[in-house]
Amino acid sequence: MAIGRDTIPIHMINTYTQFPASGGGGGGSAAITLATTSSGNYNNAVKFAFFDANANNYDYSGGIEDGSNSTLGTASGPTRTTQTIDIRAASISSAFSANAQSFVRIIVGGYIRHTGSSISSPQWVLDSSAIISQSLSNGASVGVFGQAGSTGNSSSVDATTFSNANQGIYDFSGSGSGPHLLVLGFGSGTGLPAASDSFTIRMGASATVDGSSVSAIHDIIVNIS
Repeated sequence: MAIGRDTIPIHMINTYTQFPASGGGGGGSAAITLATTSSGNYNNAVKFAFFDANANNYDYSGGIEDGSNSTLGTASGPTRTTQTIDIRAASISSAFSANAQSFVRIIVGGYIRHTGSSISSPQWVLDSSAIISQSLSNGASVGVFGQAGSTGNSSSVDATTFSNANQGIYDFSGSGSGPHLLVLGFGSGTGLPAASDSFTIRMGASATVDGSSVSAIHDIIVNIS
């Protein structure tokens, strides 16, 4: 899939993703959670970054957020974990000055942990209705670009690698039906997000743990500061 400098996202959505309810297969204590590593810190969190495909770096987000600077919580309706991340407006402005783009990729990644003895059929979920809300200045907007890459990373328990071809839950080395790629698009001129802007996206994962079909929902609230 070609993602060029002048391509503009064409699908803007403001709704939320529906995930299947956890359960099935006997309904024991089987469960999954999203984390930044296989064990230790941070559980109920994911890795997050803005990727500049031309410069091949994560300068727009000031690097890769790994959970250490996040505020974690829970919410209901639907039941989900939440993660609040602060991205500095100065980082976006500095990266734009060094290498101006019309948009940058929104990359998420993590590790699917489970409470049982075995896990199968893991799948990361980020679909076309992943944008819950957005309040961005200067013509900036979060949009759905489309499905990105092959089924590689999206069906892996470990999707923590952030490289050029393998970026979190995305595999850009092939083509096919993978999780949807979100982008942060900028307005005309220097239409960058400003301090006090924010947006929220919803992702999750599903799997079979000890014979039970389970899922997890996770909201990422990004505040521009």
